[in-house]
Amino acid sequence: MSNQSLKFSRIINNSLVFIASLFITFYSHIPFAFWVSATVLAITLPLDSQQIAERIKNIFIGTIQGLIIYIPIWLILDFNSGLLFLILPLALAAMNFYQIHNFTRNIAFLNINLGLFLEFIQFGNYHYSFYLVARIMAVAAGIVLAWVGEYLLTRNKNFALYEFQDTLQELSRLVNLILDNLNEVHESPASSLDSIQLIQWLTKANALIGNLTSQFKSIKIENSRWLTSQHKQDFQAMLEFVKRFKIELMGIGYIASGRNLNPKALNFSELNRNLMEDGQNIQQQITALREKNIK
Repeated sequence: MSNQSLKFSRIINNSLVFIASLFITFYSHIPFAFWVSATVLAITLPLDSQQIAERIKNIFIGTIQGLIIYIPIWLILDFNSGLLFLILPLALAAMNFYQIHNFTRNIAFLNINLGLFLEFIQFGNYHYSFYLVARIMAVAAGIVLAWVGEYLLTRNKNFALYEFQDTLQELSRLVNLILDNLNEVHESPASSLDSIQLIQWLTKANALIGNLTSQFKSIKIENSRWLTSQHKQDFQAMLEFVKRFKIELMGIGYIASGRNLNPKALNFSELNRNLMEDGQNIQQQITALREKNIK
């Protein structure tokens, strides 16, 4: 199964879950039911079981944190509504800041901002308990729907395992490409290697390792039967070899840039030899991880 087919299948599955949430939005009596669809979309947006599980946890914790913080804010505004114009911009700034740095706190401030906006437009002259109940009902319905959809439509279909093996193949091709290029360099890389190309290889290697780590965690969720203690050992060994491989590649890149002020500390021949050995070790670990058939 190709990587594009995997993504298409997961998009179809997530779309079915989102359509189900729209039925709840339009035909249920939950206050502000569109929050259900928004919650489902926020959870299922990443096409990765591990990230979806993390988002379910973070959205639940962030919602509780935000609603707890919102209660004293609402009580303060009940005494002095003019403070809304000071608190609202600060809450919006915090939400945008944590959108990059901390997803859980981003959700917490999102809940605070929703309450503040309702206070600002005076939506039905409500009590804060009405907002708390409506928000908890909508988020809980969205989390349950997303989890059920993930469990029924994704689990035991080996999406993560197919993706993991596809990414392993990509890493294998990258390592072979690097080894082939550096195998032709015998003395000094300064005249024959492009430091920008080395940076691109490092960037791609970092991206692939990030994907592999996330996919390996997703396999534990989707199909833990595939994982054995030997697989875990092989994966950890591969990560260690890749770490050394990247350090050696960075050293070669430093020499290629012509800024090696201490030739004794960074010897190209030694770095290249170690990189070749670690590259072969990486390929061995990749072969070991791909030998097990998908069940």
